[in-house]
Amino acid sequence: MKTKNNVQKAVLRSGAVVISFLLITFTVSANGFWKHLLTHNSFNQIAQALVVNSVEKPLPAARPVTTGHYADFPVAAADSRLALEPWMTNVSNFTKTSAPQVEQAADQALRLESWMLEESNFEFKNAADKPLKLEGWMTDYSFWSGKNQ
Repeated sequence: MKTKNNVQKAVLRSGAVVISFLLITFTVSANGFWKHLLTHNSFNQIAQALVVNSVEKPLPAARPVTTGHYADFPVAAADSRLALEPWMTNVSNFTKTSAPQVEQAADQALRLESWMLEESNFEFKNAADKPLKLEGWMTDYSFWSGKNQ
């Protein structure tokens, strides 16, 4: 029994050493990956493109897009260029203006009525549930498996 425990401990220790060695190897080899990922990512390229394109340059024409082969007829679609319209520069369109006063709706106050005070309206001394009965369809396997159709 003592030998069996010693063997198990030795196997666990050697397994831990092997797993640690593998993790260190992956970490060291992944060091270059993380450096590459952090320096050559799409966010960096987008930021550089925004800085380069900050000078007013004409936008390229939109490419026509055709519908898929499932459509009845092909349609070429292209978006028109966006333009700054006069209403977009009017500050009054985007500020809070004095709106007409709206009257607040209020419910009437609740009243205590005579029927609310009668206990006979709320007692269910005579009410009793009927006992449940097991019906045939409840135990029919074909009903629950969907084969009854």
